[in-house]
Amino acid sequence: MEGEATLTVKIYGADRDEAISILTDSGLKFQIEKVPDQQTPSEKHIAEFLIDLGMSTSLQGYLYIKQAIILVLKDPTYLRRNVTLKLYPAIATEYETKASRVERAIRHAVTAVFERGNLDELNELFANNISEKTGNPTNSEFIARIAEKLKQ
Repeated sequence: MEGEATLTVKIYGADRDEAISILTDSGLKFQIEKVPDQQTPSEKHIAEFLIDLGMSTSLQGYLYIKQAIILVLKDPTYLRRNVTLKLYPAIATEYETKASRVERAIRHAVTAVFERGNLDELNELFANNISEKTGNPTNSEFIARIAEKLKQ
């Protein structure tokens, strides 16, 4: 068709394939502009960071927190949307368990690291995010703060 415009689209995050599928199905003429992925810390780097905080690798919550950070670094909407409805179920699917067990294991790991971990480092990292009631940040605050720190 003469005079037909081409839509240039930038797609970020984990929904890239779904967005391309929708555009293809729409019949619109489009081109994808490649957006370089941000450098994200490796799984090894995340593990080292958690261990340096004093988190025990023998806790199931350690694995779930590591996976949560990986997911959040790839797609920050995991934290912007309801963590209970998006993040925990994604981790539960990966580990073939229930979202409620993921939440509980993460909470236990956060509590344990604040009881027995590197308190100087934890207090520096979470100075403004520690609940007076529990002495810990929430699961989502813990994950978000570490993800932000690792992006720096």
